[in-house]
This record gives sequence, structure tokens and C-alpha cells, in this order.
Amino acid sequence: MSRSRSLTCLCAASRVYLATCRKLGVVPIAAVTRHADSESIRLRNHAVGPRGALALAAALRLATRLQHLDLASTGLGDEGAVAIAMALRDNNSIVTLDLADNGIASSGVSALCELLRNNIVIKELSLAGV
Repeated sequence: MSRSRSLTCLCAASRVYLATCRKLGVVPIAAVTRHADSESIRLRNHAVGPRGALALAAALRLATRLQHLDLASTGLGDEGAVAIAMALRDNNSIVTLDLADNGIASSGVSALCELLRNNIVIKELSLAGV
């Protein structure tokens, strides 16, 4: 994929993220839009929450350059973990995913297990302190 095509896709990811935030009444996190064209987004300790995860999930489906996503300690809970897992079924660029310390319980863990059964790209998943 050419760099210009990749940037077009990522700009679309930012637009989808912002539109979904507006729709859900979620305050957008600047780091998502600011780093949408990078290979890594670190949102550790940001108050993403379950609804913010739904907005982020919409963007992840289009984020073709993103390889490393750090969502540790962001308050995702089960709902947020399920949203991220569902989105990553359509994403084949994420290699490392950190979901540590998010209060993820059985439904979130089940969704992540299903993701890993079908996703051969993710090489590292952190669920420490789940």
C-alpha cells in the first residue's frame, strides 16, 4: 500500500472516530486523532471507558498502519473489551495490544479469546491485572 493511500485511510479513521464520539456523546481523546497516522497509539491511563472504546473501535477498522495499541488502565471493562475485540477482527495490522488493568471479566475475555483464534497478526496481548 502506498503511503498516500495509507494516509487517506487513516484520515478516514480519524473522521470516523470523531463522528462516532459525537454520536455517542463522548469527548474525543486528542492522542487518537493526533497519532492516527503513526504505527503506535498509547492511551494508557486516559479515561477511555466503554463508550470511548466503541468510538475507538469504529476507527480501528480503518487504521491500516497501526501496529501497537496501548489501552492499559483506561476503564474499558467488558463492554469496551468486546468492542475492541470485534473491531480487531477486521484489522490486520495490530501486532501488540495492551489491555492490562481494565476490569475485564468473562465476556470480555471470551471475546478476546475468539479474536485470537482467528487473528494471526496479533503476537502480544497483555491482560495483566484483568
